[in-house]
Amino acid sequence: MVDISMAGATIDIFTQNGTKITGISEFSDEGTPVEIPDFDIADGNMNLNGLLVTWTKAQAAEFSITLIPNSNSDRILSNFLRMHAIGGKGSIPEAFITQLVLHVPQDMTTSATGKKSSHSYVFSNGRMRRGSPAIGSNAEGKMSARTFNFIFEKVDSNL
Repeated sequence: MVDISMAGATIDIFTQNGTKITGISEFSDEGTPVEIPDFDIADGNMNLNGLLVTWTKAQAAEFSITLIPNSNSDRILSNFLRMHAIGGKGSIPEAFITQLVLHVPQDMTTSATGKKSSHSYVFSNGRMRRGSPAIGSNAEGKMSARTFNFIFEKVDSNL
């Protein structure tokens, strides 16, 4: 049996200037909690004579998370967004993200040490790309979940 649960997933962020954010884990079910879009690694077209011509292309790794409104994780990333935004004339945004690490539980069994096994995806050399600086409201009067988007040069895994 294969367990495909993401329960227990966490995210850690490390910046060039030494900022560390660990344990982001309060994902919302409003929207997609963790999204990593597909890569387009090649493209192609038919030439004048009907032959397929293909080429590879570089692709940035995108990553987005949606968090429970006003949770600790949401407040931390909201502050992180404001640190990375240009806030007016003369402001200098925070340093680049050296790594964002997504820790995913591999299965629900425990090892001999009693710890659950997991694997990680390491996104390197990137920036926070987009997010809302304030919490909005939905039609039911509840706080709306915020989505924070990132973009990276590279992604690796310990699979």
